[in-house]
Amino acid sequence: STRIVLTGDIDLGGLTTPLGLEGETCTPFCGTLEGDGHMLSGLRANGTDAGLFCALTDGAVVANLTLDASCSVTGTRRAGAVAAVAVSGEVTLRGITSRASLVSAKPQGLVPTSESRAAGGLLGAVDGATKVTVMDCVQTGSVEATGGGARSAGIIGVVATAANVTVVRCTNSGAVSCTPGLMSN
Repeated sequence: STRIVLTGDIDLGGLTTPLGLEGETCTPFCGTLEGDGHMLSGLRANGTDAGLFCALTDGAVVANLTLDASCSVTGTRRAGAVAAVAVSGEVTLRGITSRASLVSAKPQGLVPTSESRAAGGLLGAVDGATKVTVMDCVQTGSVEATGGGARSAGIIGVVATAANVTVVRCTNSGAVSCTPGLMSN
């Protein structure tokens, strides 16, 4: 599997497309991103499911990395600084600091749906029977979800019933807001 080790801080230069997303197709990241204490800046990810990565899957490890306050993530369904969603297998987040601002909101003019909106400081959502471990992380950015079925939280926005999530020694001091809207089919 892919192993990426940062050797310095990286300015993502306003990157607007989550890594792994091409058109409407998301290829979940399953490798290791070792930040080695370095900082990412300039992320401006947006889309249906938005984050640094569109999704994480079995074997993904993201560690020892800071997303600075110049980073922002806006998803119309799910938003998380590291990834919009963890989709399967075992995923680990360790030693991450996020100062990024997160928003999951229904765009103006769209017909209301029953689809959930989720924003989480690190992960927007955990799907299925995914096992996620989050340890030694700090989240200070704002987190906001609005619209039908909106859910938000400082670390993970929403967790599927079948998921197994462990959060150890993590803190959130960022503002978290949620404004549910009317849901209709």
